[in-house]
Amino acid sequence: MSEEEKDSHYLPARKQIHRSEKGKWAILFYRILLTLLVLLVIGLGIWGVFFTGDNSSQL
Repeated sequence: MSEEEKDSHYLPARKQIHRSEKGKWAILFYRILLTLLVLLVIGLGIWGVFFTGDNSSQL
């Protein structure tokens, strides 16, 4: 096999062609996790204000 034939059949490494999306998914996961945490804190705050309003003095 000549040098030209080797060069014409050369394939780059798979990592060079197909980049990993692992980092993209990790960032998306952490953003969703942070959003859910913020919504939980807001929800618990609203729930606490709603259920501990004026009714707590009647106990």
